[in-house]
Amino acid sequence: MKLTSNNIFSSKIYSPRIWDPERNFVIQWHITPKCSGSCKFCYMFDSPGYKKEVEEELNKEQCLSIVDKISNYLEDKNLKGNFLLTGGDPILKDGFWDILEMLQIKKMKTIILGNAKLLNEENVSKMSLLGVDHYQMSIDGNEEIHNYFRGEGSYAETISKVGLLRKYNITSSFSYTISSLNCGEAPALILRAPMDKIFAIRYSRLVPIGRGEKYSKDLVSPEQYREALIKMYSNLSKIFLENNYPISFLSCDPLRTIPLLEMPQFMPNYFRSIVFTKKGCRKNLMTILPHGEVYVCRRLNIPIGNILEESMEELRSHSLVRKLEDPLSFKECLDCKYFKYCGGGCPSVTYAVKGDPFRKDPQCWVKS
Repeated sequence: MKLTSNNIFSSKIYSPRIWDPERNFVIQWHITPKCSGSCKFCYMFDSPGYKKEVEEELNKEQCLSIVDKISNYLEDKNLKGNFLLTGGDPILKDGFWDILEMLQIKKMKTIILGNAKLLNEENVSKMSLLGVDHYQMSIDGNEEIHNYFRGEGSYAETISKVGLLRKYNITSSFSYTISSLNCGEAPALILRAPMDKIFAIRYSRLVPIGRGEKYSKDLVSPEQYREALIKMYSNLSKIFLENNYPISFLSCDPLRTIPLLEMPQFMPNYFRSIVFTKKGCRKNLMTILPHGEVYVCRRLNIPIGNILEESMEELRSHSLVRKLEDPLSFKECLDCKYFKYCGGGCPSVTYAVKGDPFRKDPQCWVKS
């Protein structure tokens, strides 16, 4: 069977795990602004709303009421709930363990996006007992580059905690923020996965907001980004062939599918490692900040309401949500042959760079 961009998703040879946004609902919840780190491109620090997040952080009772509110909505809509608890550092949240217990009672899938610093036997064992399924930590290149971004000693500390998580049956992943300063190191991180016994590699592009605004000049170019993706896919193929290692390669970035469609000669083995999303952040995703303000995506700095003040129906029917879900909103990309796969690129990057989330993605290399 000859594979083309039209049949690549339906082929029985290629069997990617499809993330179905029609059946799953993701809540990325920044439960606290407290953090033990001070990363150079953090979206939270130096953002216009950071002071308000600190001063008006929700208390434990308010957080438990939010879990109840969202779980009732999901049950009514017959959706699977996926809570991504983050911060700051979520472990620093007053009432953190009570929130985990409530999520377990409500049968919500719980993933933590956090730091390595506070992971110890006591905390990790409690997370396991309270149903935490997965723990994501950041690695942004080799040791020198990562420590530059995240602080001296951070790299070794992060690597050292993978085994502890595995001991308590919590899978772990590394999250990588790509810029021109570290895009050359991203493929090498994939080759480390079998040695580190990492379940997944997740990446996102640097968005110039918060402290990241200082790195606007270091955004990866379209050509650099495409080259990095091709090398990452090549290394995914390599570890499948040489190690038979079933790593997942995760990202909400719509542009990442394009090299696979441009170059179908890539080995089919690593398609098992890719989770394709049809609409990504534009369908059934909600971000809640520490003071209850709601966004479609943490990096798309356009608030759509407050979780304590509006109903879930009102938040989900906000005009921005509806416009993001409408393909016709992305007028500059409608004639592109890859549009049905990428949907117009990343609105967060586009908004930060161009001031309009519906323009063409500034890091897209496709000539339309």
